[in-house]
Amino acid sequence: MLIRLIGPVEVERSGEFRPVRPPQVALMLAALAWDVGRVVPVESIFYRVWGAEISSGARGSLHTVITRLRREVLAGEGAVIRRLGGYLLDVEESAVDVVRFRTLTEQAMTAPDPVPLLDEALGLWRGDPLTGVSGEWAERVRHRLRDERKEAMLSWARSVTRRDAMTAVAGLSSLVEEYPLDELVAAALIEALHSSGRSAEALAHFARVRRTLADELGVEPGAALQRLHRSLLRSAEVGVPSSRVPAQLPVGLRHFVGRAVELGRLTETCEQPATAAVCAISGPPGVGKSSLALHWAHLHRGRFPDGQLYADLGTVYPEAVIHRFLGALGVKESEMPSDVDAQIGLYRSMLAGRRVLVVLDDARDSAQVRPLLAAGPGSATLITSRSELPGLAVAEGALLVRLGDLPGEDAHHLLVARLGEARLAAEPEAAARIIEQCERLPLALAIVAAQLAQRTDLSLAEVAADLSRVGADLEPFAHSDPAIDLRRVFGRSYQDLSAPAQRLFRLMSLHPGPVCPCPPRLAWPRCPWTRRGGSPRSSTAPTWSSSARPAA
Repeated sequence: MLIRLIGPVEVERSGEFRPVRPPQVALMLAALAWDVGRVVPVESIFYRVWGAEISSGARGSLHTVITRLRREVLAGEGAVIRRLGGYLLDVEESAVDVVRFRTLTEQAMTAPDPVPLLDEALGLWRGDPLTGVSGEWAERVRHRLRDERKEAMLSWARSVTRRDAMTAVAGLSSLVEEYPLDELVAAALIEALHSSGRSAEALAHFARVRRTLADELGVEPGAALQRLHRSLLRSAEVGVPSSRVPAQLPVGLRHFVGRAVELGRLTETCEQPATAAVCAISGPPGVGKSSLALHWAHLHRGRFPDGQLYADLGTVYPEAVIHRFLGALGVKESEMPSDVDAQIGLYRSMLAGRRVLVVLDDARDSAQVRPLLAAGPGSATLITSRSELPGLAVAEGALLVRLGDLPGEDAHHLLVARLGEARLAAEPEAAARIIEQCERLPLALAIVAAQLAQRTDLSLAEVAADLSRVGADLEPFAHSDPAIDLRRVFGRSYQDLSAPAQRLFRLMSLHPGPVCPCPPRLAWPRCPWTRRGGSPRSSTAPTWSSSARPAA
């Protein structure tokens, strides 16, 4: 059985559709199906079916209408159950088309290809919701579901435009007639027209929307639509194809464990469709900042149908990144602006109105990433840095996520994922020593796990014994690949310090423990910032792991 509210109120059995009559019974079914599986209070039922002004006759009719619903409509394939204070419709939630519609649109938000799910969801629409029934509550339901359909249509259009812009134009044309003053709908049609090679029509539609807004509301188009217009003009001048969709994310970590809290914070920040999110992940070297960012990015890439851009800022200058991003977005080398500021302006214009994810790895400071931030509504920028980047929180409202060493249980799961449960269970004490000797640092644990996976003849106890003899040179963590050589990873942070801060770090290594018991200004009287009354902390001061103690 399928209860259909999106269109005339009907019940489907074995492929046959039966309209629900009279209107009071149809409204009663809708009132209970709207909250299927939950108790609807009696007063809410009265309001939904009979309106705010409830007559004495309505109260007497409640039992009669519910009885007809049970016998004539549900006919044994569902039940209306009397519960304390109200009534409950007892059928499978998926038997209500509104629930199916919402489930499909929610699944589409995170699906790699949302189009099939959105096609199925939109296919449930057979007309205006609750057709043929009237009342204040019914009208509110209609408005709400129309808005939900509009959002689903826009999501569908963004995805379809990339592969078949003409189909998107056809679907959006009718939506524009329903919402002539909606700028998001107008922007979607303009983008689809331009992507299908009909740029002149796209510009003409912008002009029509501008006139309609001025005539009906006395206002100019909003900032986002005007940015899209400027981007369209600029694209028309240089011949930039707007349908290019970059997918630049590197391969994610196969054995990612832990960080559930941090993943949840990133998701909560990035799921706001009306704003562009900025998230900066900071922490000491080797703590897993890049792994966290890429793991989240791969999990949620379906939220960003217009593409994903990636850059390792530790190896290139921002100017080169802008140039590379523009190329990924479709700008030909011969048409690339020569001025860096013009490139930044073009980059921002091309991202306006698009939902993209930008991942900026190993950033040095806030100034390095600001020109690269995605600003379109629903877009997100993930940044990793050894510095905390508080400037982004102040100026851009960024979420700052500070990573520390893995909790002991997660560190154990990391080794299990790479070596297997049996090998750790055979030597639990040695496994625990390895975790602590690696300071629960993900990169150090991964290096040791890789060595153990390669050398199955080595026992965990042997490796734990070797690690206990590790000196300041960190020799067991050396590797020919500089990206995973723990000495070079820590050394990068040291090299980024100023000369006085480097000297301070060397002096700190003389102390036998990870915590200095005396105030720094008393401990280092010869340091130049102490004599000048300054501070050793710079605006990009890196964070350190307690395991990083170079020799003086």
